[in-house]
Amino acid sequence: MESLASPLHSIVLNLELCAAIVAGVCLVLGYFPLPFMRTRGNGDRLQLLQAHRQKVAAMRERAQKAAQRSGGGTEGVGVASERLQVISKKEFEAAVRERGAQWCVVEHVVVDLERFKHHPGGQFLSNFIGRDATPWFLIAHSKSEKAMRMVRALAVGVLSCECFGRAAVEAEARAGAGGDREGTNDSVACVTSGEGVACVRSPLLHTEDWSYLALREELREGGAFENTYQWMCVDIGEVYFPTALGLYLCHAHVSAWAGVALVSLGAIRQGMFFHDIGHFSVFTSAATAQRFNRWFSLMLWALDFHKPTAIHQIHHAFVNIVGLDTALEMGPIKTHPAMGLDGAEGHASDSEDEASPHPSPRSCASSSSSSSSSSSSSSSSSSSTALTTPSTASPSSGSRPHPTHMGVLQNVLFYAVLIWLVWPYYVYEAVVGSAASGEYLLMSAVAVRFAASLYLWQWTYPLCIGAVLGFAYFAITGSLNHFHMTMRTRDQVFGSLDNYVSFVELQSDTVQNTHSNALSDWLLGHFTLHIEHHLFPMLPRRRYNALQLRVQRLVASTSAHYAVCAQSQAIAAFNRKLQNPF
Repeated sequence: MESLASPLHSIVLNLELCAAIVAGVCLVLGYFPLPFMRTRGNGDRLQLLQAHRQKVAAMRERAQKAAQRSGGGTEGVGVASERLQVISKKEFEAAVRERGAQWCVVEHVVVDLERFKHHPGGQFLSNFIGRDATPWFLIAHSKSEKAMRMVRALAVGVLSCECFGRAAVEAEARAGAGGDREGTNDSVACVTSGEGVACVRSPLLHTEDWSYLALREELREGGAFENTYQWMCVDIGEVYFPTALGLYLCHAHVSAWAGVALVSLGAIRQGMFFHDIGHFSVFTSAATAQRFNRWFSLMLWALDFHKPTAIHQIHHAFVNIVGLDTALEMGPIKTHPAMGLDGAEGHASDSEDEASPHPSPRSCASSSSSSSSSSSSSSSSSSSTALTTPSTASPSSGSRPHPTHMGVLQNVLFYAVLIWLVWPYYVYEAVVGSAASGEYLLMSAVAVRFAASLYLWQWTYPLCIGAVLGFAYFAITGSLNHFHMTMRTRDQVFGSLDNYVSFVELQSDTVQNTHSNALSDWLLGHFTLHIEHHLFPMLPRRRYNALQLRVQRLVASTSAHYAVCAQSQAIAAFNRKLQNPF
């Protein structure tokens, strides 16, 4: 190994030093940007989504014309145009409930899920049969041309909406004002894009989700999804300057301890950076983000981060739903179904929490008053009860099972310990999976990079140690926002079509914020504003502070409430959950 490494020693040192200098320049430009860098960036206004909407609008227009030619004359008559039709809400519900059609709606496109044989992220689309999945689709696929092309390919029609083509945008809808939960046609104004191809008022959604989509559309049109040059420089500098300098210090035998510490700092920032890239908030297209995540992570850390970040998208869709939330199921230790609440009993324990000397973070701080919090809790309890089915009801308090597994601790253990113990297996799985899917270049890269990590250990040990420490830190900080919050089972949430599943309420009821300031935001990668992150994961995280008040108003329109607490309270609640997961 020495004979192999020695000829490369000076070359590697020079490359590491050059990389540190370049990344250092980026860091300086990020902290002290040129004037244009603050306002200019990648120009992201979700152009791929808008192109998709234009194609859907053309599909809709053709279907309407065909319906008029065949004598229907109005929307919603269900007259086929080639294989497409304009479908009313009544016809959609009849097809699902009476004929067993496996239909769902995405951006007003009625999709036949029976024809969609395999989702790369897992088999969970059946939860959306008979529902409008638009909010869930947008947080994951607004920049994926492949996903939007699939939606159009599986279309059986377009859901009728009386607001299409309306150009007026009313201020109260843009501000995210909500109305009653059931909603009326006048409670939230229709919001259309400047091109007239987007509409937020799906007849299958309620007012809080209309308001959410209206706010999202306003952010898109205002350029809020744009990642500025300043933020790009900050991310590159914070990740690669300490990483490159740390490697140089180790390999030049200046200071191994200082080198490993710097590489660990770079790994922490890398986790946050890859998390942002995995949510497509850095690049304008999902394809570019996936390539960057895959090859840069493979080169530095010998792991393909594209796959776990893709799985992480599902966590955002099904947060704290036992059996669906991939953050709970990612490691080898699984979450017990009994951790899901069963309506009255589960919320009774919440009430006991509030009366205890150690209140949960949800009860210790809220944007709403105590009286509104109480009514919200009552409303949430009745909603949860409606979701419960006999097959999923938890045992009575007297027969509640004792904790026999690690519960939520598994996420931390997975990143900090287990992934490294079974690293060879994951490499083997990646090689076999890449070969099976015909990705031979990726297969070769994974195998070579893993072999290099072992054979050239004296060169790669700082990266391995830094990755363990960095990922453990990242996993712990992420755990403080979710795992002690309300958990439910799949049947409790999606078990009945009669129960409306509010996207806004699902996110805000299972996620909390912690106190935010400049230092905590930097240390935790803006995880302090986690409700904003879950509602708008594609938004650059440095915009969350400016969005906070509007999100509070949005959450106030639901039966949930906007929960905030101190970091110490979140840690205490997390520890209590570890001690008693049920």
